[in-house]
Amino acid sequence: VKNTLKQRDYNIYELDTSLLIHFIPLYKFEIVLEIGAAYGYFTSKICEKIFYKKNKKNTKVLSIEPDKNYFENYLLPLKDKYNDNLILLNDFAGDKASVESKIVIEDFYKDSSDNSGFLFIDADLYGISVIELLNNIINSLNLDKFNMILLELSNNPYYERRNLAKGILKDFLPLRISKKRYLFIRKSWKNYQYKNSFFFLIFLKLPILNHIFKFF
Repeated sequence: VKNTLKQRDYNIYELDTSLLIHFIPLYKFEIVLEIGAAYGYFTSKICEKIFYKKNKKNTKVLSIEPDKNYFENYLLPLKDKYNDNLILLNDFAGDKASVESKIVIEDFYKDSSDNSGFLFIDADLYGISVIELLNNIINSLNLDKFNMILLELSNNPYYERRNLAKGILKDFLPLRISKKRYLFIRKSWKNYQYKNSFFFLIFLKLPILNHIFKFF
């Protein structure tokens, strides 16, 4: 199935990311920030994962998408389902975000604990390289709030991964989960509250997964 919308209908779109979302205990995070929501496919999966459990942390999700068509037709309907737990923002992130949107983002995580958030960035912008865009967005955020960061890099991700791991994400350990997806986990394992769920890291390192996922 080559059509990505059909892949979403059949729940086979980017299986690596879907499985990762399934295995990470997202309901244990205080905040989840998604940048580049597009059709809201992963927004929906994230919310299903969080709110299916009895969530004692009352996790808040902020999903950002600049495209008006995607936002109105695919994201806004999710708001009716998840109400106040899901915040939607029709804007860019980073330097291109409006002043109002920057305030919304800061207010979203200002009361959360350090190392209590999950950040997911799947964004592209015409005329700007992936690494430039990622650095721009990440630099605009308070990284102290996040313990895990899931990123989509380009088709040649090695330079970008090294750039991030030696630069702005030097305090995070990069794990490759597929050709373009990398999960960055904060290196301070000692205080990591999700240590009982590390079985999923073994799952991520199975080489067979890369061979399976490349066919979708």
